[in-house]
Amino acid sequence: AGGPDNATAVVVHIAAQGADGESVDAQLPSEESSRAAELSRQARSAQQQVVPWILLLLLAAGLGGLVLLQRLGIYDAWDWLRSRF
Repeated sequence: AGGPDNATAVVVHIAAQGADGESVDAQLPSEESSRAAELSRQARSAQQQVVPWILLLLLAAGLGGLVLLQRLGIYDAWDWLRSRF
C-alpha cells in the first residue's frame, strides 16, 4: 500500500544539474495534484466488471442442470429443441 504498482506512472524530468552531479531540488507543478479526481474516475472504469462473470456462472449452472436432468431421464432438452424447429 502506498508504493508504485502496475497502474502508477512515474515521470522524471531533469530540470538542472548541480556542479559535480549534485542533486538540485525543483518544484513540481501544482497541476499534477489537481488531477487526482480525474485519475480516480479512470481507475474505477478500468476495474474488472462482475456482471459478465455472474452471467457466465448462471449459464454454466443452467447447462449443468439440463445435463443432470437428461442423465436422470427426467427431461430431455434435445427433444424439446427438435420439437420447436
